[in-house]
Amino acid sequence: MRLRHFPDISPIAWEHPSDTAALAALRAIPGVERAIGATLGRVNELAAGRRLLRGSTPVTVESSPRAFRVWAEVGRTLDAPELPPLHVRKMGGVNAATTGMDRPVVLVSAEAVEQLHDGTLRAVLAHELGHILSGHIRYKTAWMVLATMGVSALPAVWTIPLYAGAFAAFRAWDRASELSADRASLLATGDVDMLAAPLAGHDPKPPSRRLAGLGPRFRWAAAVGPALDRGWTLFQAHPPSATRLAALRDWERSDDYRAVLEGRYARRGDERKTAGRWLEARSSLLREGLSQALDRVRT
Repeated sequence: MRLRHFPDISPIAWEHPSDTAALAALRAIPGVERAIGATLGRVNELAAGRRLLRGSTPVTVESSPRAFRVWAEVGRTLDAPELPPLHVRKMGGVNAATTGMDRPVVLVSAEAVEQLHDGTLRAVLAHELGHILSGHIRYKTAWMVLATMGVSALPAVWTIPLYAGAFAAFRAWDRASELSADRASLLATGDVDMLAAPLAGHDPKPPSRRLAGLGPRFRWAAAVGPALDRGWTLFQAHPPSATRLAALRDWERSDDYRAVLEGRYARRGDERKTAGRWLEARSSLLREGLSQALDRVRT
């Protein structure tokens, strides 16, 4: 495969519309930015990073030449102004994560480096770099704190209903942001099939499969399994891999993707367009909400 290079590319070029709309809904919550600042102010970023990186080894050309090379290739393809440090440690399977907001560090599992071929490893690392370049880490860190600490993580001025709204909005955006990072992976690999294996690794066993063994003894098991599946997917950190692959294939066939490959994409410095995209997405959400409200009045 010939590695591509997208000079001066802006994350706007791979931003998924669902990511834009979900972030608009999140930021539309009154005081959410102030609350995020207050929440993150209570997080010891250094300590959290140390916990995640404990037992890891920095990737260098001497310690892990292959991972070092692939990481450099990903950085060149997405034209990262500065490539964050990469660490490796055993994680019990193929995985990767990012820690740190001001100075992000990417951690990849030793299993991924050992088991994946270059293309798939490139997809895994490009996904993490896509999150970093898109500015997702600030919101993902806030979401992690909110999900693990609950109401106690928020300023006293927040109420329980507001917490519930913020929780739902963070969850929706967090899932949508994965679709944008997946697009960054596709740009770095040029092949949707390269992403199939790592995406499938995020699919835990659904309730219907866990209840399958009870079917012969309990008739209700087969009946409630599919219903539980539908509710269960809403609480997963990532959208189902089938959904993500379908979204990637749609983008791969689109004029937008073709334009990026041809060098017609937003450049860094065009980020001011993000404000317009956010306002447009927020206006769309408000129009949709008004329409639904009027429908309820009419009925």
